[in-house]
Amino acid sequence: RGLAAITCKSDVDMMYLYYHLKYLKPQLSHISTGSTFESINRSQLENLIIDYKPYSEQIKISNILQVVQRQIEVREKLLRLYDLLIKSRFVELFGDIDCNTKNWPIITLENLAELITDGEHSTPKRSNEGIYLLSARNILNHSLKLDDVDYIDENEYSRISKRVIPKAGDILLSCSGSVGRCCVVPLEIKFQLVRSVALIRFKSEITPIFAEYMITSDWFQRQINSLKTASSQANLFQGRIKKLKGFVPDINLQYEFIKVVNQINKLKSDVEKSIDETQLLMDSLMQEYFG
Repeated sequence: RGLAAITCKSDVDMMYLYYHLKYLKPQLSHISTGSTFESINRSQLENLIIDYKPYSEQIKISNILQVVQRQIEVREKLLRLYDLLIKSRFVELFGDIDCNTKNWPIITLENLAELITDGEHSTPKRSNEGIYLLSARNILNHSLKLDDVDYIDENEYSRISKRVIPKAGDILLSCSGSVGRCCVVPLEIKFQLVRSVALIRFKSEITPIFAEYMITSDWFQRQINSLKTASSQANLFQGRIKKLKGFVPDINLQYEFIKVVNQINKLKSDVEKSIDETQLLMDSLMQEYFG
């Protein structure tokens, strides 16, 4: 019941209708109903107004949009390949950690870290603007997501900062809901945390970027999955985070890996910029054809 099937008449190009419906997605959200799940009914779908054009023009439009869409997909695939390249280089330098082929010391995070804590436990007083207040939804693997973020004012920041002040090079780990995503705290960003984010500050023998990729490795993620709670919402709080195990490779190999990551991230940044530009072109064309 949650799906609708639309079969086009002979004078309507399927891909033309597909892109037209993508353009109308905000309108579909506007007319949707339901508290738990948004939904539209058959009558609402049937009453959508479609800009009907001659069939030959529909074909021309859909062909142009498909070419642009393929350009986006090719670049997105390239990003995935760059990520695989980093993973491959990680294994090449540090070996198969499941077998510990290079005999690195395996040590609990409690002994590898200077600090393991999490964010504010009481409900912070939020503001419409000000200082970022990050939760698990803002932690992605290797980056922060700040387009849907809460804010606090200076007074609330000062109160929460009595617990911990995050600093560049710390590791942030999502520990509630989608458990196990992590990233390094970047330079020049001021924020605080709620309880769904853990903060790990490693000792000097573990570099932040190496730690980030160690935590996102399959070996480490299996540890997280074995320790997280199995309630309606998964959690992994401080006590269990301390029991997780990391390994300590030669510091020079870590720096070699960091160099590789920085080089690939520069290439990824160029590709991401190209994707953004191509998506803007796509949006502009859809506005022109369907707006």
